[in-house]
Amino acid sequence: MENDIAYQCILNLIQNSFYSLNKYCNDPKRPMSTEEYFIRITPNFLDNTITIHDSGNGLTKTELKKTIEMIYSSSVQSTMEEKVQIQEKSKLNYNEADIEVTNKIFSPLFGVCDQITIQTKNDQSLTTTLEINEEYEIRDYNESFKRGTKFLLQIKEKFMNIYTEENLKSAIRKKCQLILNPYYLFYGKISNNNLIYEQININVSVWTKEQSMITEEEYENLYFSLTMDPKNYFGRKNLRVEGQLEFSTIFYIRHDNTKTQLSDIFNFNGNIFLYIRKKFIPHCCIKLPDYYNFVTGIIDSEDLPLNIRFENFQKSPIVRLITRNITKHIILQLLELSENNPDEYLKFYQKNSSKLKTALLNDVRNFRNIKQILQYYSSSNTEQMVSFPSYLERKKNTQNEIYYIIGQSIDQLRKDPLVENFRKMDIEVLFMTETIDVEVMQRMTDYGNVPFKNINDEENK
Repeated sequence: MENDIAYQCILNLIQNSFYSLNKYCNDPKRPMSTEEYFIRITPNFLDNTITIHDSGNGLTKTELKKTIEMIYSSSVQSTMEEKVQIQEKSKLNYNEADIEVTNKIFSPLFGVCDQITIQTKNDQSLTTTLEINEEYEIRDYNESFKRGTKFLLQIKEKFMNIYTEENLKSAIRKKCQLILNPYYLFYGKISNNNLIYEQININVSVWTKEQSMITEEEYENLYFSLTMDPKNYFGRKNLRVEGQLEFSTIFYIRHDNTKTQLSDIFNFNGNIFLYIRKKFIPHCCIKLPDYYNFVTGIIDSEDLPLNIRFENFQKSPIVRLITRNITKHIILQLLELSENNPDEYLKFYQKNSSKLKTALLNDVRNFRNIKQILQYYSSSNTEQMVSFPSYLERKKNTQNEIYYIIGQSIDQLRKDPLVENFRKMDIEVLFMTETIDVEVMQRMTDYGNVPFKNINDEENK
């Protein structure tokens, strides 16, 4: 647990640097410039220090005071065990966060640091050095950087031992995978007495490329970046919408709905990570209905404002239109997969059939298409499932109804005397064994103008 907190302290500071960069880049008063926007993480294993330096907005004197207050309030007079409890109770809540460093909750830095030096440049250059239970002084500072903030952390020796290059770079990658250009994330190390920086966030915005130019490896790398899941996805869709609404999206259909590690890292419950004009917005995400929780991906919107707040995001009509558009294409993609890859679709469907039936009951706009992707075992085949279109293709010309029966299990229905009677007449009966099927069949009256008929109805006995 101590190791987790040690890493979380560093990662939270990196995330705050990212917010500072976002704030600067989204400032309409910012002068046009070709300079790089960067976050540099530099460990010094000889001096037991880690420096986190960004070229973002920097802190005003008021913001610096607030930052100092939050650092002390989360750390002072706390044992490491108490800090663990603080960390559990006060994880960063990006759902309610604005893009301002002063709104972030600092992990108990003094749990892992003996001393913290802050250098910052906004409207003036300021510096301060913090130690536990010691007074601090904010002083003017003649720094060498034009703007931004630098945290110099004097790490306790027992924690510096866990900050190996491999572990630190791995933790940073997991936290910051989706910080794309123009923000450069660098890891610094000393080689031959020279400080060399290696760029960590090497992903590019794949979704902005022409689809014909995207390799399968790039799709797989993006999927892994989003999920940290080495398992392959079932299907994917690369979509660019232009016109009244403009956005690009790549979404993946997974075999299961295991929560992604990045969702845990950014502490939100959502399916689709949000970019606005290629800038990652970690405090907002597209939340699809729960019955589509097997989908994950990214969306890059051209219409949403960069400085959108979470509360406004949730109510945005643009977000509603985007969500509606994505759900339509999820169903269309599943329809395509069911036709082109039936074996894999069967594996997916067996895990997610109740979700798709829930979607049928709730997603009115996609009702017709959802009906096409439902499948059932039948009296003709209890090994392979059949869709409604396939059922109609092989029914007798004289058959005017789609017959089904509801029960508790396939074995029970297969032995049902009524099913046997229909089998003798060479009429296929669909087996429905999920609790939700009762409600589904109350909603579905027909398919392709052919009515459904329960063989348990009195007139069929």
